[in-house]
Amino acid sequence: MLDDILLFVHLVNIGNYSQTANKFHISQPTLSRKIAQLEQELGVQLIKRNTRNFEITSAGHRLYEGFSGQVDHYNKIISSLKREGESIRGKLNVSLPTALSSYGIAPFVAEFMQKNPGIELDIAYQNREIDLVRERFDLAVVSEIPKQQTTKIKLLHSVPLHIYCTPEYIERYGLPDSIHDCIATHLTTGSLRGTRVPEQDYYLHHENGEELHLVGSSRLNVSNSMHGKYMALTGHVIAGGWDELYAEELASGRLIKIYPEYNWGVISFYLVRLANSESALANLFIQFIEECFARLKAPVTK
Repeated sequence: MLDDILLFVHLVNIGNYSQTANKFHISQPTLSRKIAQLEQELGVQLIKRNTRNFEITSAGHRLYEGFSGQVDHYNKIISSLKREGESIRGKLNVSLPTALSSYGIAPFVAEFMQKNPGIELDIAYQNREIDLVRERFDLAVVSEIPKQQTTKIKLLHSVPLHIYCTPEYIERYGLPDSIHDCIATHLTTGSLRGTRVPEQDYYLHHENGEELHLVGSSRLNVSNSMHGKYMALTGHVIAGGWDELYAEELASGRLIKIYPEYNWGVISFYLVRLANSESALANLFIQFIEECFARLKAPVTK
């Protein structure tokens, strides 16, 4: 009802059905119907109609006087917000994780930039610990929390890690006889840390709460799960990753998750920024990042 009341106020201000309909990009019959519905809901006549013009009734005047000030108030707020958005200018240097950004952030960056023409944005896609001060990043989304004590840190998202392969892999090499044999007897991508040291210890978690400790390293270690996915699609390797990253391939059957009752740990993504780096520009981009993560199907794990 409030929308129709505000439409009525605009109609009184403009004084013409056709011009009011054009202003709100609706047809004149639609405008007439909305005013008639408003009159029916209120139980009073607001406008006396004839073929040439319309006349406001006493009830219409009372409604107009009661709400015309609100329309002015809303218009001032909207204008202020538009000016504020247009006034945010400057350059941001940000670091984002490669794999997650490919589906969770990158598809929305161009629209963000079009909506904010005063902003320049430099994005470095990488998977390592970030030194915000030394590398001059305004903010970053990371999976490794910086050691700096001057950063603000916020958990954004967490995903369990699993292993995947193609049906062709199983036809060629068979499945591992057990979860223990994935690295010992099969070509399974291992994790290459930021220090370029291959992971040696794997802690697997069964859905029943059991925890296994596997020791060993793969012949093939990667620092990026997205590239592991492309390797897996060749049908010659088992790759680690998470369901969101492999969603299209899982849905089409090009990849399958093996030993799904086990996860190989959880990877968490954090927003980090310097504690003294408050700015309208940074806050605007942080809002954008949070909206991107809100689109992801999996819930944030705290």
